[in-house]
Amino acid sequence: MKLEVIATNLSDALLAQNNGADRIELVTGILEGGLTPSPAHPSSRERG
Repeated sequence: MKLEVIATNLSDALLAQNNGADRIELVTGILEGGLTPSPAHPSSRERG
């Protein structure tokens, strides 16, 4: 099973990464249901 986490800031994203998140989505406007900030520059890397 993969763990996907929503982060609202860099600190949350790093915490999620350090605790085993497989995917992290950075959002703003969490009270409005979450909006992807623009411009977004996603990147991914394999965990080994």
